[in-house]
Amino acid sequence: MTDDPGVSVVLATLGHDLADVERAIQSVDAQTTDAELELILVDGSEDRVTQTFADREWSRIDRVVVVEDPATGLSAARNLGFEAATCEFVALHDDDDVWYPEKLERQLALFDDPDVGLVACGVRRIDTDGTVVSSYRARNVTGDTEAILRGARVGPSPTLVVRRSLFTDAGVRFDEEMPCYEDRDWFIRLSQHCEFDAVPEPLVDKGMQGEHLSSNADLALRAYPRFLAKYDSLAASFGTASALEFRSSVYMLGVSGSCNAGEYRTANRLAWQALRANPRNTTAAFYFLATLGGGPTVTLARALKRTVVDMSEAYRSRSDTPTSRPGLGEDRSRQSNS
Repeated sequence: MTDDPGVSVVLATLGHDLADVERAIQSVDAQTTDAELELILVDGSEDRVTQTFADREWSRIDRVVVVEDPATGLSAARNLGFEAATCEFVALHDDDDVWYPEKLERQLALFDDPDVGLVACGVRRIDTDGTVVSSYRARNVTGDTEAILRGARVGPSPTLVVRRSLFTDAGVRFDEEMPCYEDRDWFIRLSQHCEFDAVPEPLVDKGMQGEHLSSNADLALRAYPRFLAKYDSLAASFGTASALEFRSSVYMLGVSGSCNAGEYRTANRLAWQALRANPRNTTAAFYFLATLGGGPTVTLARALKRTVVDMSEAYRSRSDTPTSRPGLGEDRSRQSNS
C-alpha cells in the first residue's frame, strides 16, 4: 500500500453522543488545507452508528472508512485506525473535540523538515457548559527522549499529526497493555525515531465530557508501575538526575488520577514518593500539601494554580498572531464570567 501525500484522520468513538461526533467531523471537513483528507472512523458502538457519517457527502473530506472496533481499549482502537490509514500523515482526533480550520494546514507546513515526525499544537480545554477552563500553548521538546522521560509535555492526542511511516516502518504502535497515559508512553518511543515540532497557538478545543482514562484512579495506579518497569533503565542511561526526575514524574501520574477520583490519601502518599525522588519537583510539593486537607484544599489549590497558569499563558500569548476559532456556527466555547 503506497502512501498518499494527504492526511488520514483517525477518530475512535463508542458513539455515545452523535452530536459530538458530528461536530468533530465537521471540524475536519472545515479544514483549509489542500491536502487530501481521509477520515477513519474506528467505531466501537454495538450498532456501528458512524456508518451514517460515512454515507454522507462532505465538502473537504475525500473518503470515509468505518473500521469495526471490538472496544478493547483506546490504544487498540488507535492501532486499528493506523492500520486502515493510507495517507502519508495521520492525525488523531477525539469525538468530543473540535479543530480550528487552519489546524492541519499550519501543522503540515512544519513537515518540510524530513527529520520531523510529529507536530503538536496548543489547545484550549472546554467544560461541558462551554466555558474555557484553560488554554495551553505547545512547547516544542524537539523529540528529546530525556526531556520526555523527565516529564516534558508534548500535547494531548487531538493536537497531534505524525508520519504514518513511524507506525508502518518503525513499528511504533500504541501499547495496548498500558492502562492509561498511553500517549506519554508513545511519545517516549517516537522520540527515539524522529524529531518533534509544534505550532504554539491553540488550534484545538478539547472537550471534557465523560470520564477520561486519566481520572480513573485504578487505571492510573496500574499504569505508573508499568512505566517504571518499561523505562527505568532507559532513564538511568541518561544519569542519576534523569532517573530520579523520571521516577518522580511517574509517581505524579498516580497522584493526578487519584486526585481526580477523590482518593486523596493515595494521592498524598504518591506525592510524597515523588517529592522524595526529586525534592525540586514543585508540583509534587504542591500536591503533597494540597492533599493533606482532602477535597476542599485540593479544589482551592487547583483553582489558585490555574489562575497563575492562565496569567502566565496570557502573558506569553500577547504578541501571538490571533488564531481563528472553529467556524461551525456559534462558537461552542466562551470565557467564564466568574
